[in-house]
Amino acid sequence: MSIKQLSVFVGNEKGSIADIAEMLSNAGVNLRAMTVADTVDFGILRLIADDTSRALSVLKNEGIIAGVTDATAFAVPDEPGGLARVLRILSEGGVNIEYMYSLFARKDGKACIVVRTADCAKTEQILKDAGIEVIDGDGVKEL
Repeated sequence: MSIKQLSVFVGNEKGSIADIAEMLSNAGVNLRAMTVADTVDFGILRLIADDTSRALSVLKNEGIIAGVTDATAFAVPDEPGGLARVLRILSEGGVNIEYMYSLFARKDGKACIVVRTADCAKTEQILKDAGIEVIDGDGVKEL
């Protein structure tokens, strides 16, 4: 049930992220989330798109290094402490979060979060057992 996330290597130079967003837009790909981790020379742009296969194809056709990894998306109450409660549930379940970011959209008044962990299936089961709504790939497309 995990979602697919694109990891894209980009040069740490003005306009590189805009170029990627524009080429995906021109191909009809709608972005649902984006985050950047940078170093001095390059960055890793992580994307959730409505059509991962198309996005990957566009990027590779342009000579851009990109790969696909699994991630977990879920909805949390958009209120003080909503995210903290879910993070505590994951921590107590033995899940280590490698990184996280939010989706651009809300779902039924809730904030939508993406996390990358070593074990998406375990993460999703812990969330479901706690009554937390897990969002799959189709759910991301509908946001």
